[in-house]
Amino acid sequence: MNFPEMKKRETTGGKFLKLVSKAPPVKGVIQGDPYLFESHYLGQGQRSQECTGEGCLNCGKVGRPSEKFRVNFLMTENGVYVSKIFEGNYKSYNDLRAMLDAGLDLSATVLQLSKSGEGKQTVVSIIPLGQLNEKQLEQIRQVSLHPLNSTTRTTTPDDSVPF
Repeated sequence: MNFPEMKKRETTGGKFLKLVSKAPPVKGVIQGDPYLFESHYLGQGQRSQECTGEGCLNCGKVGRPSEKFRVNFLMTENGVYVSKIFEGNYKSYNDLRAMLDAGLDLSATVLQLSKSGEGKQTVVSIIPLGQLNEKQLEQIRQVSLHPLNSTTRTTTPDDSVPF
């Protein structure tokens, strides 16, 4: 009998950025426009579901959806830039909008993200750290971005709940 070695599943969240409470913050830069949508929170440990609008079954079950967004967040893994999908809530979106309105070029600004709390009590802190240099900007321009709308997203075992 032979039991070959199993490939260990990644804990980095697959293509989604997996923020963990009380873990060290992650650093990266946003690329591309955000995708805005509404989502239903179905309970701790369950994946939220995007609201389908008129006739949505979850609207009747769990109530009004929350405003959410997704954006590509480029960070380094093993010394190479990779794209992850950062999914945030209304507060995180407004924090980023305020930075943009204050004149920060978010496509060239390194952001530090950290998470505290769980479920509906989740708070994501976003702190701008500084600008990328020309060499770094050229490197991130070479990275392929993920499609952000849910119609192009495929659910696989490597996809983790982003929050």
